[in-house]
Amino acid sequence: MALNKGTMDMFLTRALERIHKLAGRKHPKLLEECEAALALIKRLHKMRQKSNGPLSDSEMSTLANTTCRALRLACETRNARIMIASLDCLQKMMAYGYIRESIKDLSGGKKDKALIETVIETISSCFDFPDDTVQLQIIKALLTSITTPSCGVHAEILMTAVRTCYNIYLMSRNQVNQTTSKATLTQMLNIIFARLEACPNPDDLYQEYDPNDVAEQLSKQVVKSVFASVGLTEEEESEAEGERSGPVRDVLAGEARNSLDRRNQIAELALHTTPAMNGHDSAEIAPELPVSPVISDPSSNSSQNAETVYYDCFLIFRALCKLSIKDVGDARTRRTFFSSQGSSRTQDSGNDVVESLDMRSKILALELLLSILENSGPIMRSHQRFITNAIKRHLCVSVLSTNGVSAVPKVFRLSLSIFRTLIAYFKNHLKNEIGVFFEKIFLRILESANSTIPQKWMVLEVLLHICKNPQTLVDIFLNYDCDISDPRDIFERMVNDLAGVAKGKGVSLIDHWTTDEEDTAMKTLGVECMVTIMRSLLDWSKELYEGSETEEDKKSIVEESNDENVRSRPSVVSQAELRMFALQKDHPDSDSRFEVQMIYNQQVKKGKQSFNMKPKNGIKYLINIGHFQNTPKDIANFLYSADGLDKEQVGVYLGGKNDINRRVLYEYVDNHFCFKDVDFDIAIRKFLSNFMLPKEAEQIDRIMEKFAERYYTDNNTIFANADAAYVLAYATIMLATDLHSPAIKKKITLEQFKHNLRKLNDGKDFQPAYLEAIYRRIGASPLKLGFDGEDRPAEEDMLTPKQRQLLFHQETTFMVKKSREILREKLRSRNTFFKSTNIRHVRPMFSVSWCPMLAAFSYMLESTDDDRAVSLCLEGFQCAIRVSSIFYMETEQKAFAKSLANFTLIDNDTHTRQVKPKNIRAIRALLSLAQTDGNYLQDSWIYVLLCVSQLERMYLIGTGLPQPLGQAPPPRELAERRSGAEDRDSDRLSGTGSIGKKQNYEEFNATYIVRNIDSIEIEWIFSQTKKLNGDAIVKFVECLCEVSLHNEIKADSPRTYSLQKLVEVAYENMSRIRLVWSRIWVHIGTHFTTVGCHDNLKIAMYAVDSLRQLSMKFLEKDELSHYNFQKSFLKPFGHIISKHSSVQIRELVVHCLSQMIRSRARNIQSGWKSIFGVFTTAAMDSSEYVVSLSFEMLESIMHKYFELIKDNFFVDCVECIVAHARSGRMKETSLKSLKFIDYCAQQLARGNVIELPAEGSSDVVFSDDNEAHLRLWFPMLSGLASLIHHDVLEIRSASLKELFHLLKNYGNMFSQNFLGMVFRGVILPIFHRVRNVPDGPADSKAVRREQDWISSTCFNALSRLTGLFTVYFARHHFLLHDYLILFSSCILHDNEDLAKTGSYNLFTLIKDNRLKWTSKDWEDILKILGHVLLRSTGKDIYSYSKTASGEEELGHSEDETKGVMEPRPPPTPPTPRRRYTDSGETTTLGPVAAWDTGAAEGSQQGKGKTEAIGAEAADEGVEVEACVLAGLDRAVFAQKRVRTRSMSAMMNVFAGRRRVILSFLDSLGELLRGALNTLPAEQIFVTLKAIEEFTFVSHKINKDATLWTELAKYITVWTEFIGQEREALKLLLKMMFTLYSEETHCGKKDAAVVRDRLMSVCKKEMIEFVVISPIDSEQEGVKVKGSDLLQRQKEEYLVAKMETTVLILNSIGKLPDHLFEEHMPNLYPLFCDLLLSVRHEVRVELRKLFIRVGTHTDLLADRQKTYK
Repeated sequence: MALNKGTMDMFLTRALERIHKLAGRKHPKLLEECEAALALIKRLHKMRQKSNGPLSDSEMSTLANTTCRALRLACETRNARIMIASLDCLQKMMAYGYIRESIKDLSGGKKDKALIETVIETISSCFDFPDDTVQLQIIKALLTSITTPSCGVHAEILMTAVRTCYNIYLMSRNQVNQTTSKATLTQMLNIIFARLEACPNPDDLYQEYDPNDVAEQLSKQVVKSVFASVGLTEEEESEAEGERSGPVRDVLAGEARNSLDRRNQIAELALHTTPAMNGHDSAEIAPELPVSPVISDPSSNSSQNAETVYYDCFLIFRALCKLSIKDVGDARTRRTFFSSQGSSRTQDSGNDVVESLDMRSKILALELLLSILENSGPIMRSHQRFITNAIKRHLCVSVLSTNGVSAVPKVFRLSLSIFRTLIAYFKNHLKNEIGVFFEKIFLRILESANSTIPQKWMVLEVLLHICKNPQTLVDIFLNYDCDISDPRDIFERMVNDLAGVAKGKGVSLIDHWTTDEEDTAMKTLGVECMVTIMRSLLDWSKELYEGSETEEDKKSIVEESNDENVRSRPSVVSQAELRMFALQKDHPDSDSRFEVQMIYNQQVKKGKQSFNMKPKNGIKYLINIGHFQNTPKDIANFLYSADGLDKEQVGVYLGGKNDINRRVLYEYVDNHFCFKDVDFDIAIRKFLSNFMLPKEAEQIDRIMEKFAERYYTDNNTIFANADAAYVLAYATIMLATDLHSPAIKKKITLEQFKHNLRKLNDGKDFQPAYLEAIYRRIGASPLKLGFDGEDRPAEEDMLTPKQRQLLFHQETTFMVKKSREILREKLRSRNTFFKSTNIRHVRPMFSVSWCPMLAAFSYMLESTDDDRAVSLCLEGFQCAIRVSSIFYMETEQKAFAKSLANFTLIDNDTHTRQVKPKNIRAIRALLSLAQTDGNYLQDSWIYVLLCVSQLERMYLIGTGLPQPLGQAPPPRELAERRSGAEDRDSDRLSGTGSIGKKQNYEEFNATYIVRNIDSIEIEWIFSQTKKLNGDAIVKFVECLCEVSLHNEIKADSPRTYSLQKLVEVAYENMSRIRLVWSRIWVHIGTHFTTVGCHDNLKIAMYAVDSLRQLSMKFLEKDELSHYNFQKSFLKPFGHIISKHSSVQIRELVVHCLSQMIRSRARNIQSGWKSIFGVFTTAAMDSSEYVVSLSFEMLESIMHKYFELIKDNFFVDCVECIVAHARSGRMKETSLKSLKFIDYCAQQLARGNVIELPAEGSSDVVFSDDNEAHLRLWFPMLSGLASLIHHDVLEIRSASLKELFHLLKNYGNMFSQNFLGMVFRGVILPIFHRVRNVPDGPADSKAVRREQDWISSTCFNALSRLTGLFTVYFARHHFLLHDYLILFSSCILHDNEDLAKTGSYNLFTLIKDNRLKWTSKDWEDILKILGHVLLRSTGKDIYSYSKTASGEEELGHSEDETKGVMEPRPPPTPPTPRRRYTDSGETTTLGPVAAWDTGAAEGSQQGKGKTEAIGAEAADEGVEVEACVLAGLDRAVFAQKRVRTRSMSAMMNVFAGRRRVILSFLDSLGELLRGALNTLPAEQIFVTLKAIEEFTFVSHKINKDATLWTELAKYITVWTEFIGQEREALKLLLKMMFTLYSEETHCGKKDAAVVRDRLMSVCKKEMIEFVVISPIDSEQEGVKVKGSDLLQRQKEEYLVAKMETTVLILNSIGKLPDHLFEEHMPNLYPLFCDLLLSVRHEVRVELRKLFIRVGTHTDLLADRQKTYK
């Protein structure tokens, strides 16, 4: 160091000379040392003048030691002036480097003691000198020693320097000295801890700084922070800044540069060696906050120096922590929260008189700790050793847990500030500690009923500061509320507590003397905290709100976070899933793990709540979700360690009588308690700390029994057995009750206590000293069963401050104890604190907080008129709606929006409550939401628009304008409503305000609203809808429609305001894309449809006209083909015209569409479909004018615009034409419409509608393979077919003519399949209405209408159909089966005319085409004819017989779908007079034998054997193809059997059907005779087989005497059945005789079959005639009484049998000779028996036969024996 004369004079010479001068003779030793030092200085100066070099180290050491000895003696003189000079000299020597760390003390004291230590000790020894200037000089010197790098003040000497300044602050009575010492302390600590920032820390990266730019800034920052901490003004600060010595300032700046150079070197090294650490890249090395001053020794580059710096910081920090928790002594020396009445929230703000020295020390220590933490740098914030050893162990465990519950306001505020700083800078390392402070201390203070308003106020201020930081807020929720291992619900609990404060919970209870202003201020602060939370949540999700991403990105983010949209979120999370996520080591910020954690925590919370209500259910639920296993040990562990359990319910569960409860109790006690060497009563306290004893004695007995057993096991030398411990436990509990119960006046004494326990220790006494100790401890402290500090004492309304202080002290004692235990337990644990970056976390945070916030905002807004409170509440509503909107939380959004809308008071309460300024502000807030958050409101638009609608109503009332539309209720009704409302609110409308009881609130409120709400604000909402996105405008329109319908149109006094605005909005958004417009029109169209159908014609007309205006606007835009938007917006017209009952509205609809067509026809595309739909509906209108108007427009379309509609709307046009044709009100219109159908068919056939194949390519033009052909032809054909059933004969006749005209003219253009589809889909349905013939009298209208249709149209239709088949036989031949089914069904119909028509046309069809039929055709024809015959036997008459219902039916079964009639055994016939046998067998009339060649062969094998009679014939019915039968039964027009007709009507039906079948048999015989030569025998046999079966069934019916006895009243029907049997038998006989006599018709084999069947039938008939005919003339001459109808019918039956017998005899007589001779031997006996008949006709025929037999006498002689 270069030393010159000026420097010597400045630093040493002048100071020593001044001291020498002041010392005088009083201090000889000092004079001597001063002279020696001066001499040394002169000598050194002379020695170095020659060399001009610096002093050597030895010279510097000698100079420093010599000078310091003199200065030390000067400080010991206790003379102020000498001490000041000495201290100033020491300060300058340290500042200019004369005193260095390397210079040793040569005074002979401690070995290797540094001189600086002696100097600091010397300076510190002067602090107790009472002179203020000396103290200032001490402060200056000590500051220089620390700020000068060369001094190297560390460890104990550093602590000495700091302690000295600390003591000066405490002991000095000079305010300036106190301020200076405090500022110096702050600067010292900042410099010391700044050195820590220069030390290398491998856990962090650093950011490079420019030393030249930053050094001075850092120096100023230190000083500025010091001045700010001591409360200096700007003027005082500038003055102090000027007084600072230049050298000190230079040293600060130089040291800052050196330290920054060092930091840059370390950072550069770290960047080159580890480019990325802990997941951060180099861009993240900048600290979050400005770095505090960094001043350190430039030579401190070794790890030893870093350790020294750390040790210095640790020592100082630990010392300050110990000072901050030092007991402050008597509370009377300080002011506390409880020491004044009516304390305000600003009570502690610097005005408190703090007299206690200990308290000043505590406060200073806390202030210095706060300064250290606030100015900490990134190294300190991440230095794990320092955080663990200093912050966790000393600051958290001791300082905050103790001072955090302090009753001294300033201490409490400083503790809160430290806590806030820890959250801001150290939360990454203090997860457990922060959670404990939140949960166990600060939130409990907020919840406590005994903490004061200032305490709560300070906590709220800290919470407000925390809530302002979105990152901190979200991190708290993520790390505590979503933590699986230790869920604490801090965020949720904080919100609930804030809501409680806002609602006044506990505020009025605490300080009942608190003013209303302070009460409101407290509630307002609580609301402000919640609003701040909402601001932070909104700021966290600003990426979604501010539009930084596309709409698609927003939706994707929101949909993933939405409960309804996230399909993968599980409803129940198991423990296995939690382990899986834990193994993945995912950051909880990730979606999957975060969702699982949150759901699991909610499940556990739900399980605990269930346990608190019913323990058994809660345990079961928690086991089901996998929270713990279903074992006693796991359940016991849960009961012991779980938070949030009701301790009374825990006791109830442990004392339960079930086996599982006992096992859990044993595990609970054995695994969690050890009472080794623990006093008995202490053991009881410990045992009962986690639960409360139940109330039932049995449960208490089980619990205490286990306790006694455990205590005896651990301490078996005290008691004789466990029973003794059990008895003593009960006695101890009773003792505690006796001594501390206020109800017991006479307390138990020690002697009584001992006496009660005599001989109870297994027959011995307990040790007296043991019992005395228990008695003493119980008397001193009562047993608090189940109270561990978390249970808060009961709230009491009226308590003095002293009482409240005691209660609060009791609470805080347990708070501190519990928090310290938890902190010590988790001291070494390092739980990871996660930093959130996910927007999704806002949603669950809002989910758990919206309910209490809504309640708090609503309560505050309702209960106060304070401007600030109202503003905050409204802002809270707006933020909440915004958050819920951007995350599409529908329920939450609606709740807030509805509540805010309710506070506007313009919906339902305007006539009962007075609108206030806060209600106006609520209206503006709601309108503001519409302006700023329109894209997010979704369904909440309903409340905004409802408010707007009511505002418009208020405007009408306030301005006196009449309501535009609708009829208001009668005045009397309105008066009754108003008076009823006033009566209900009479108490509230008491006239105390400016509005009297009977004044009309609604008018006043309307005027007030008009004066304060500008209509421009309302109109802006609608004009700006074009700026809304697609989803938002759809929701807006949907809600506007709902408001218009439910709140205006359906109101008592309807309005059209919203409907009008709906049209305006539609016009404003006309430029939107069609995709959006189609969604909008879904709601607009539905709304216009509903309103257009309104009963009020004005409203309906307005809606229709508005719809017309919009439609005209839409039609201005061209629409491409295959789009359907025009159809959509014109569809409401169709709904309105079809539903509205007013003719005027329906006319208006038709006029509107007519106008559109005339003006915009060329622009109409898909709209034609809706237009034709409207005209179709109009065609069926009851008003002829509407029908004519629509037909007029239809004519115009056909003539002018057919080219526009033919391509895509041809079918719609045809349907419209058919509808007009179907309308019977105007016959001319209907007939003209049929011409339009013909025109359409022509256009279609010519290819003007659809492109057809080229000419000559094929005869077939229209094919079923082409869907377009079917789609175009079928509407015309089916429409005409439907018109055939029209009530007007002219219309149905013209339609029938037109239909067959089209089929005749264009049928040849149809393919075969196409034609088949036309036949089955168009022709057959024509006859569908004859399927169910209505019942009723013949003269009823329905029956007459059906009969008229059958007689007129049906006959014509069948005839045309027959002619069409004949003309186009080749085209229609494949439909033969369908034709046969159709005609057969008609024949089988109950209607006689229809059956005759069907029969006629069937045989006409067969005859006209008989030369064209193939063999297969004939086979089908004959089979279907046979089937018809079998279905017409009349056997269903048994359904109307009472006694025959239980009998087996004749012939075929009732199941008509099988088509085979099975014969039933006939009733037993009368016994004949003789038995006629052939080959020994009886020959009576029996079932039909088989018509097959097997019968002939059997006849050859056993000649003379007749057919078997009985069940064998059941399988011998007529065989008809299954397909034919099934087709007939499936026919759509087949008759359904109706059993509801009257008996007389059914008998008439039976008679008519018999007449039809007689005609059918006649036609069948004619057909068979005509085709006999062309048909093969097999096919003829099929028919004969059916005829024979028909005859058999008819015979059985006629022979059933029982049946006809029951139906005697309708005996005339029997006549028809007799004729049926007769004609069928005649036909059968004629055909068989023809086949048999003329051998050319069949071969030999077939002739044998015919022969056998013929002879069998003939013999049966003749035998029956012999049996039933009279045997002589006497019997014949007996007259039958006229009343005996049955006898008369029997006579008719005999006549019928006579006729068949005569036919048989006549036919036999005509047989060829060889056939006659062949059968005569078998028939001759019957001929002889017939001679007994009295019938002349029979005898005549017998005569002829006998004459012919006479010609063959020889033959007769040969056979005579056989006859005998």
